[in-house]
Amino acid sequence: MTDGTEGTALKKQAILDMIVEVGRIKPACRKAKLPFRTYYNWRRDDPEFKTASDVARSIGMEALLDDSEDYLVTHESPVSRMFMLKSHRRPIYGDKQETTLTGENGGPLVIHFSQRSDGPA
Repeated sequence: MTDGTEGTALKKQAILDMIVEVGRIKPACRKAKLPFRTYYNWRRDDPEFKTASDVARSIGMEALLDDSEDYLVTHESPVSRMFMLKSHRRPIYGDKQETTLTGENGGPLVIHFSQRSDGPA
């Protein structure tokens, strides 16, 4: 991470470590006692820090999601079980999508039937 001072480099590393620990930016900044405007300025001005913070957030978010899944599995709540089934068995338990068919220029769909003349009706 490119910056002019060793102190800033230490602060950048501290916020990266905190992001890995908590998985979210605002709580990490609060715990690190770093104004989150400073965090976003560093991301804007330092491409290496931006990449490192993206990686840290990904790692932290995965841990946060794992913790959330553990909580859902260990609590015998029907709602918790429903969310687990919907996310991990989406084809079976996921929300169904309805498709609306429209006609020309978004108008109602018009279907024309004609009677066949080659046999009994």
